[in-house]
Amino acid sequence: MVQLYVVGKKKIDVLLAWHGYTQKSLSSRVNIGPSYMSSIINGKKPVGKRTAKKIADKLGVEVTDIFFIPNVDKSYTKSGESAK
Repeated sequence: MVQLYVVGKKKIDVLLAWHGYTQKSLSSRVNIGPSYMSSIINGKKPVGKRTAKKIADKLGVEVTDIFFIPNVDKSYTKSGESAK
């Protein structure tokens, strides 16, 4: 399972304000608990692909704009072949 982490709390805070959401209102719109949403935004817990997509969609951005995968082995290309 891919686990994603938020890029930065400040970026999420700006997007929340821009769209008129609070953490609590966004959590209800993506069907997760407010404490889990807080943990995601504060970088304490990872989020799965589906939930990350829901959050990104509600904030009007791409998943890669606000989430990243930690510890990606950059020695491999997308096709799985070793980069030289």
